[in-house]
Amino acid sequence: MRKLLPTLLVLITSLFADCLKPNTVITNNSDMLHIIQCLQDEINEIKKSKYVVKVNVIDDLPKPSTVKSTTVSNVKFDLDGCFRNKTTVKCELKLTNQNDNDFSQSIYNGIVYDEYGQDYKVSSISILKKPNGMSVDMLSKVPIRAQLIIDSFPETSTQLTAIKFYSSSGKVIFKSIAIQPESNFTF
Repeated sequence: MRKLLPTLLVLITSLFADCLKPNTVITNNSDMLHIIQCLQDEINEIKKSKYVVKVNVIDDLPKPSTVKSTTVSNVKFDLDGCFRNKTTVKCELKLTNQNDNDFSQSIYNGIVYDEYGQDYKVSSISILKKPNGMSVDMLSKVPIRAQLIIDSFPETSTQLTAIKFYSSSGKVIFKSIAIQPESNFTF
């Protein structure tokens, strides 16, 4: 990104220089429309150029995905997606005991990070609808549901760069998760 910055600055400067001369006077809507049309024409020319470089504006973050999976001490954690309703984000999980033996499991102490580097405490974390830290029996090879809810999450954030929480099996981390729109949000 830093290597591209001088090129981008030259490009933007030349874009405006072609449309706005130092002595340009804007006296009415027609003058403004002329400048806007000139800028649009310049942008269209740039889009046609073979030298256009697409850059992720948030520090080259990896493209987020909606589904992730990780295994910690023979428990498979599947993140089925994170969904938004205004400032509330809900993440749905499926946990599967990969062991041949049954055992107890709990999840607790969740935190998430947005693409701007801000961290947010998970407001509610549950496994089989039992609250933060309560244990449930995990039968061998039988998936169970869990849920993380984050309140007061900024509407401007479109992804979680990381979700971290703890389970009886150990620390669980998912990275680069897209937040899906509220049309998919249900409690």
